[in-house]
Amino acid sequence: MGLKLIEAGVVTHAMSTGWPDWMFETQLAMHDIEYANMGNGRDGYPTEVSWPNQFTDELMAIWGKMAADNVWIYGGAEYNANGAFNSGEITFLMQSTSSLDGVLNTVGDAFEVRTTFLPRLSNEYPRGNVLIGGNSLYVSNRVSDEELAVIFEFFKFLSDPDIGTYWHKNTGYFPATNAGMQALMDEGWFAQSPNHLTAFLQILSGKTAGNAASGMRLGPFAQAREWVRDALEKVARGEDQRAALEYSAKQINQLLADYNEFLD
Repeated sequence: MGLKLIEAGVVTHAMSTGWPDWMFETQLAMHDIEYANMGNGRDGYPTEVSWPNQFTDELMAIWGKMAADNVWIYGGAEYNANGAFNSGEITFLMQSTSSLDGVLNTVGDAFEVRTTFLPRLSNEYPRGNVLIGGNSLYVSNRVSDEELAVIFEFFKFLSDPDIGTYWHKNTGYFPATNAGMQALMDEGWFAQSPNHLTAFLQILSGKTAGNAASGMRLGPFAQAREWVRDALEKVARGEDQRAALEYSAKQINQLLADYNEFLD
């Protein structure tokens, strides 16, 4: 489809992604492949990543071919690729649900936006699930009772179904509670805005157990993502895909070794 659009002169590039590192991680999880050893870091401290492997060879062959054909253009980290989609420079955007309302509000009536499932490579691999994203909240065990009381009130605020539904409708993020989800269903929200339903359907149709679907636990996770982006940039420039992933995997494995040594 991207080639047809380019050949017709509709766009110069057809597709880009937000969060390219997360898209790489999610492709592994969607095919039930763990990112790292030690049960994806859930059975112990991981010592090495599981890639490159046969799956990533096939995946990067496709991404590399799309880059060579000008179908895929590397859009940068996080939300940088959104601008190209919002302005109509590209037709397809693989992105987090957190971008949905920003995209819809920016595009307005300029063109119709539709959402769909993230694509799978093939049915040769087992079905896993997409990785949830977002943020986590932690409370220090050193806070005072007065501070803890304030934190408790804030957590109650966040778990209020009305707050959860407002947050979802204005960002695209999932509500944080089942009660918030139920409220959206009761009011017929997803019939009004089916674009908001897509991510729910994809995650509900995937595997709900297993370390691959649960995501990774890595100490140097943020730094590891930088090396994944480095590899994907190289693939987008036409460099050898296997060499790019091998180099980044080596850097991440060293980060894991340094982290594990620090723990000892």
